[in-house]
Amino acid sequence: PQTYPPGVTHSPGAAGGGLADGALRALRAALDQAVVQPLCRAVEDSLRLSIHQAAVRGLAQANVSASPPTPVARLLALPPLRLPGGLLHLRRAVEHHLDRQCYNLTSLALHDWTTHAELRSLARARFGLELVDPRLPGGALDQGIDMLQ
Repeated sequence: PQTYPPGVTHSPGAAGGGLADGALRALRAALDQAVVQPLCRAVEDSLRLSIHQAAVRGLAQANVSASPPTPVARLLALPPLRLPGGLLHLRRAVEHHLDRQCYNLTSLALHDWTTHAELRSLARARFGLELVDPRLPGGALDQGIDMLQ
């Protein structure tokens, strides 16, 4: 079975076989490398910089919900792009990337959960992105004394 990058939906029967499938995979890979990944990095970098600037200057002084960079906002506002054999949802691809990053980083460092909660909140305020709550515990898990030690 074929797998598609996040944000790409497949329309069954829309593509031919063999050579056409290879060309579609190459097109999707090129779009992923040239558009989707840089867009994901730009959104994540913008959000992280805003959060870290706010932490340095103090949340009361910083306006972390300032308007997004214009090219990024324009790309996120695009309707799904119709490709042979499916659609490319840039917004969904970015949401998936940020969901994955927040979950992975929160699960590695539970003490830093507030930073990722702020990132999700800022993503909604600044870009209108709907991110999923990772449902991880807020803070570190204290399991007490390890009886096997």
